[in-house]
Amino acid sequence: DDTRVAFSASGESNLNVYEIPALGGPPRVIKRAARNGRFSPDGRWLAYIALEPRATLRLAPGAGGAEHTLATDLVDISSARWSDDSRHLLVVAHPNPSVDLDCWGVPVDGGTPVDTGVLRRGRQQGLIVITMPPAWAGDSTFYSAAGRQGLNVWRQRVSPTLESIGAPELMTPGGDWAFFPT
Repeated sequence: DDTRVAFSASGESNLNVYEIPALGGPPRVIKRAARNGRFSPDGRWLAYIALEPRATLRLAPGAGGAEHTLATDLVDISSARWSDDSRHLLVVAHPNPSVDLDCWGVPVDGGTPVDTGVLRRGRQQGLIVITMPPAWAGDSTFYSAAGRQGLNVWRQRVSPTLESIGAPELMTPGGDWAFFPT
């Protein structure tokens, strides 16, 4: 709702999620031993990654209250991004360490995560995918990858069922060394 900002920082010898009013004020801890806190676009939820046990995706009401774990079948969750409608999270994770990291669509209602295959499509095109947090807007995800053109931002369209559609599209020109899509 643009009235507060969530961020991660070290404090009290641990990484925590804090919030601060968007117009300034003192920060306050909202989740201890956690990182990558993000409020949903509708402001109803806070998604974050609990440091224990092993990078677990957690969901809490934005106004406080009982929280629960999502995507219990995924491990090594490194980031989470909200869909525009606040119904899904896009996470970078894998079902086990023997499988490459990829983007998974995680329903907020606790449904089964969907392997989008977004990063796999990039690898199949010969790209060296950078597993930094991707961006998600509308029907597309955006990620960084290196190819013949250098390091660029790429777009992968996804269907309403969160599966990849078509080939990745180059979004930035030349050798910009484009990082951190947002």
